[in-house]
Amino acid sequence: MNPEVEKFLREPVDSFDEALRLLARIIGALDAGTALGLTALSLLSSSDPALTGLGICLPWLVAALFLLTAVPGLLLARRGLRPRIAVALVGAFPLAFMVIYGVLLMLPG
Repeated sequence: MNPEVEKFLREPVDSFDEALRLLARIIGALDAGTALGLTALSLLSSSDPALTGLGICLPWLVAALFLLTAVPGLLLARRGLRPRIAVALVGAFPLAFMVIYGVLLMLPG
């Protein structure tokens, strides 16, 4: 990466930023475990009657949400860039999953 761009992207390092980076890594690791668990459970179990037909696309949905939210957050935390954005991204995975799952449960079936 261009040194000027990297210098621009880096925030001043302080203890709060380090705590946010650690928090992003912890939440990201929990996200990874959750994504693996949800994917395995949805592949190995029968479809929930409330979500008929979703059993096939649920693993793909979980994987897509994980790749779009938690992975970029983990990469930012790993490189030490933008800790606040990293925490927001890794926190978006469980929130997005709960919202999508809740909406799908409310749909008439």
